[in-house]
Amino acid sequence: MKHTRVSLLAVTLGLCSAAAQSVPSVNVTATASGYQMPATVPAGYVEFNLSNASAPSGDIVVFKLNAGTDPMGVKKGFAALAVGLAMGQDTIDVEKQLFSSGQLYGGTLSIAPKSSARVGMNLEPGTYVLSNAATNDDPKSPKALADMGFFQTFTVTAGKGAAAPKADYTVQLADFAVSLPPTQVTAGTHTWEVVNQGRQTHFMAMSKLKPSVTPEDVMKMMASEGPPTGPDPMENIPGLGMNALSPGRSATVTMTLTPGTYFTACFVADPVTHKPHAMLGMMRFMTVK
Repeated sequence: MKHTRVSLLAVTLGLCSAAAQSVPSVNVTATASGYQMPATVPAGYVEFNLSNASAPSGDIVVFKLNAGTDPMGVKKGFAALAVGLAMGQDTIDVEKQLFSSGQLYGGTLSIAPKSSARVGMNLEPGTYVLSNAATNDDPKSPKALADMGFFQTFTVTAGKGAAAPKADYTVQLADFAVSLPPTQVTAGTHTWEVVNQGRQTHFMAMSKLKPSVTPEDVMKMMASEGPPTGPDPMENIPGLGMNALSPGRSATVTMTLTPGTYFTACFVADPVTHKPHAMLGMMRFMTVK
């Protein structure tokens, strides 16, 4: 009987291990001419390994199209949003039209050349696009990366799919608050689940403060009028945070954090007040030890 129990335990552990390894992994590479990725992706929980080989810095977001939506119309929406943000324009109307044409599933907020990020999400069958709200950084005549090849459609095929693994930490986003993990966050590589419990679209920006910068310094900068001046108070660490999530959606991101103080916020504009969500309460600080 003892040997039987040991054998059953071994089989069970083996099955659990196999299940954990069955999560599909999709490699996406941003090159100088656009995204390289598979044309089809399985339904269920999928991890996207995002890497920037030689593309300009920018974000990457997964967007599911509503049935009957023309992908080219969505492309125009992402392009208009990117140029509007780069020019400092009010993009509320553009966002309303774009967000009404599908669902935002998250992604990465920043992926610099030669860097990478890993995000995971539950996908249902349908037509999706991979795009961004970034430009070529030309201050005089910005051009949307979506119009430069960084707009890729793909199909999610039907199937049972894999289940999402348990996250190490969870962040909840609401209108208008950020709920950070109740436990002490430890340094190292961990998987974070980001959940949008609000009725508006939200994302989670995350930055590490430079050693000489305090939360009070950041709050003063946030309260000041006009664009920030002086040196950047944040360290340049790509791959942190979670891109936009539609209401009710969640996704995971794997991040490596070192000890220090981190700032989290959402800067999506409120359609009523036109203020960034951060100015309505969606910003928090946390300490990593």
